[in-house]
Amino acid sequence: MCDDPVRNPEQTPEPLVAVLVPSYNQEKYIFECLESIKSLNYRRLELIISDDCSRDGTFELAKQWTRENAGRFERTHVVRQDKNIGVVKNLQYLFNNAQGDYLAYIAADDAFVESAIARRVEIMRKNRDIDGVFGNAQLISNTGGVLRERFIPRWIARELTSRRLLVSSLVLNWNSPGPVMMLRREAVLENGSLGILPADLQGEDKYIYIRLAARGKLQFIDEVVAKYRVVQDSLSRTPSLHRDVFEYCLQSDKRNRHLVSGLDRCAIEVRIARFDLELNKGCAMIYELKKLFLRLLAMQLKIILFIRAIICKAWPLQESDKRC
Repeated sequence: MCDDPVRNPEQTPEPLVAVLVPSYNQEKYIFECLESIKSLNYRRLELIISDDCSRDGTFELAKQWTRENAGRFERTHVVRQDKNIGVVKNLQYLFNNAQGDYLAYIAADDAFVESAIARRVEIMRKNRDIDGVFGNAQLISNTGGVLRERFIPRWIARELTSRRLLVSSLVLNWNSPGPVMMLRREAVLENGSLGILPADLQGEDKYIYIRLAARGKLQFIDEVVAKYRVVQDSLSRTPSLHRDVFEYCLQSDKRNRHLVSGLDRCAIEVRIARFDLELNKGCAMIYELKKLFLRLLAMQLKIILFIRAIICKAWPLQESDKRC
């Protein structure tokens, strides 16, 4: 395993933020990603890049760029895994090696906007009861062109903004882009609200979001904090009917179902039933009837969410929390 540690002893009272970059075969985009990190308007940054045994020049580019820009960061660490360990284990490696008070992770083919870190640090410092903050993202193409100004549409954002509706909305309308989460470092420790990622987990995003939200430790801000790139060979960007996606979502929901109750439990059970159905279709006629039934159930739950979100919007924050 090769690494390249560089340190800068300068210290300030601001919290240190670890920017974590898992990479794999992304030589075409990693320079843009790293430049966006360099341009962040937050000063105290730690940069850790873990390359998952890329077959292209991603690691070499990352190592060269980091060496040339080491003065921007208080600490840098660039490593290439000896073998491909997968997304989840690579992210856990980054968590384990971070020293920052807060952790912001971003895939090497995505990019931050300038204010991405400062805004979320401000929220985390003011709210000690939350361990994660996620925002919205701009959807961009392979070439960097803007496909959509807001990846999460406003009607879903309205639901996510309410802490009481957050879990159900995440379950029923899973629509959160990868590079928008910031975590408190304590959350990823063994006894933290997130804890150690299970070694057999097939995908990390939904598991992290649902687990934190179910424990009342997650907050959403409807502000664009990153640019989320559409890449055809990325599992998270493939069509939702892809079998691997169903297996990943099913695994995540089953691991977190015991943490929720009420409307949230209804939502997660409906989704589990739908994923199970897609993975075990059996008789075509029975499959279609069950799929229709589950779609109707999900639609009813979404209507309830929509109405409750409108009610929440109609009253001040304190009142909306009671009515939602």
